[in-house]
Amino acid sequence: MFVQNAAVCVRPLYHHHRPKYRAEFPWIVFIMTLKKTQASLTLAVLALFSVMPAAGTPHKESDYAKTCMDCTTPHNRFVPRRVAHAGGGINRKMYTNSLEALNLNYDLGFRYFEIDLLHTADGHLVCLHDWEISARELLGQAVDQPLTLAAFKQRIKTHGGLTPCTQETLTMWLEKHPDAYVVTDIKDDNLGSLAQLMTMIPAAKWQIIPQVYQPDNLEKVAAMGFEQVIWTLYRYSGSHDDIIRHVQQFKPRSSGLAVTMPVYKAQSDLPGRLKQLGIPTYVHTINDPRK
Repeated sequence: MFVQNAAVCVRPLYHHHRPKYRAEFPWIVFIMTLKKTQASLTLAVLALFSVMPAAGTPHKESDYAKTCMDCTTPHNRFVPRRVAHAGGGINRKMYTNSLEALNLNYDLGFRYFEIDLLHTADGHLVCLHDWEISARELLGQAVDQPLTLAAFKQRIKTHGGLTPCTQETLTMWLEKHPDAYVVTDIKDDNLGSLAQLMTMIPAAKWQIIPQVYQPDNLEKVAAMGFEQVIWTLYRYSGSHDDIIRHVQQFKPRSSGLAVTMPVYKAQSDLPGRLKQLGIPTYVHTINDPRK
């Protein structure tokens, strides 16, 4: 998505969808920080608060964070924030997971960044969505098999342009930005990779927010020492009742638990049911302001 001018879009959900959802979560909030040719793509925060900004009021991340701090539940450490998907948009490009995107969107006020992570052939983590489309865009060529770390770095140097991060450069970036947080989307060996991040990044227990894909991993990730965890539902096939049951089972230790879901689930009764349990909910990336 590319838009020329900065915009804040606050839309009542019940104006565009069925009225029965009004009592449960009256507002979906989309905040898009846009800077001419560079757009930062965000996750929409659902179900936790209602925001009606004054017309013409400029919005900074610090202002937004202050508003959300007043709206968190007393038993949950999650602060609803914008999350820059794959490091955020840059030069009309998405899914770059690049240092340039992280720097740009940090300067625009973002502090929460979703990052895709894959393993190289020799076991190192690199910031890349896939070895096909993303590799073609960022490395100049799609590959049938994962590259070694050395080959990955060489492709970046040869291709030029944006610089997808490696585990070393991501660690250094987080050390230089202690108020930044990374939400992980790890494509292979999620638990092993999270253990790797915990040993590699000094402040991983609070700067890394793992996403898990199955409920039985919630306890395992908490046991690693991470202070916050997100259960993302795009790989989970259970019912809403199953989701609620698993969240309730984790509840005594859920001071850092949130749930992310596809749009169609966000339009159901699930966010309202989770809200009653004090669990914040997020919706998977929405990049079209018309939605």
